[in-house]
Amino acid sequence: MRDWIVTIGAVIVLGCMGAATGTYLASVYQTADLQRAERPKQVPSEHATKPNSNQGVAEDNPLFIQIVPAPKSDEEAARDAKERDDKNQTDTWLVRFTGLLFLVGVVQTIAFFKQARRLRETVEAMKIIDQGQSEKVIQSITHAASAAEAMQSLANTAAANAKRQLRAYLFIDDAFIRNGESDDGPEYLSAPVVFYTIKNNGQTPAYKVSVLHTAEMVDLPFGKIVTPIEIDYLGTIAPRGDVVEDMRPGVIGTGDPTDFREKAKGAVLRGVITYKDAFGDTQTTDFHFTHKGPIDDPRSRMAAESEGNDAT
Repeated sequence: MRDWIVTIGAVIVLGCMGAATGTYLASVYQTADLQRAERPKQVPSEHATKPNSNQGVAEDNPLFIQIVPAPKSDEEAARDAKERDDKNQTDTWLVRFTGLLFLVGVVQTIAFFKQARRLRETVEAMKIIDQGQSEKVIQSITHAASAAEAMQSLANTAAANAKRQLRAYLFIDDAFIRNGESDDGPEYLSAPVVFYTIKNNGQTPAYKVSVLHTAEMVDLPFGKIVTPIEIDYLGTIAPRGDVVEDMRPGVIGTGDPTDFREKAKGAVLRGVITYKDAFGDTQTTDFHFTHKGPIDDPRSRMAAESEGNDAT
């Protein structure tokens, strides 16, 4: 609405300016015609009378001579009429040309305001598009960030899975107990011997392997908490490799095999294995085995307890 009001106002102003211009030009040319018509003609020499040399004589002096224009000839009158007609035609075309300029100005003014409105609408539309594109860009960045986080999570999961699949795993493969032999020394006479195998079930070596363990003969039922006190450093265990560890239980009471036959005593093996895997992480394996009852010949397998057998 405001655009149309401005347009109509501009048209009115231009119309007034055009009308004023045409009126002014017509009045100028009309004044010029009147001045040309009233201008005295040159009097021929035969009609002129030489004035008196006394220029100060009054007009009613008999010696004062008044110059009277000679009447126009038919040729001069025709020429003046033709000049007036040409001048009128020229004025008419000038007014028409001024009106044409006015119409052109009106059309240009309307076109200008329409172009300005279209330009404003285009700018507003571009702002809306820019806002929409900005929101889409923000959404795209958010989605890309979420996708990057998801990919990073997948990469971390894949790396953790690769570590779990490739790292070393040390476990107790078997644990046995057998009767002692007499050539072990008088203090170990008839005392049973416990031995076990540490095996690497992983696909990479285990480094800096050490084991803190102990084996004891205890009264039944099992109730005494056995704490590992001896440590052995085993170095490196290759993939699928193993190491056999054997140790003699401390003698409790007589340590006679009859104590096992009469189920008065039992054997306990406890320990913890510490090592580093191929990725530099420290891993541990706890183990807990027991035996009760007679010892078979040549050996008896020890049983893994439900508690105390854990690994990282």
